[in-house]
Amino acid sequence: SSLNPRKTIYDIIAEPIRNFEKLDANTENKRIHELLDIVGLPKRALEQYPFQFSGGQQQRIGIARAVAT
Repeated sequence: SSLNPRKTIYDIIAEPIRNFEKLDANTENKRIHELLDIVGLPKRALEQYPFQFSGGQQQRIGIARAVAT
């Protein structure tokens, strides 16, 4: 339920960063790309929606969101 089907993966991962860290856009973008590397997802995943991923990949997205802050 933490993966809103109407938001892209970029927006899902960026939400806690925007709420707690208040980074500028460039730094936020770099941080999100670092998180994708940590969980092993490709960069193209940022433009996709949660339903386009397998269950395991969705778990990785949730992990990236959890460790974002």
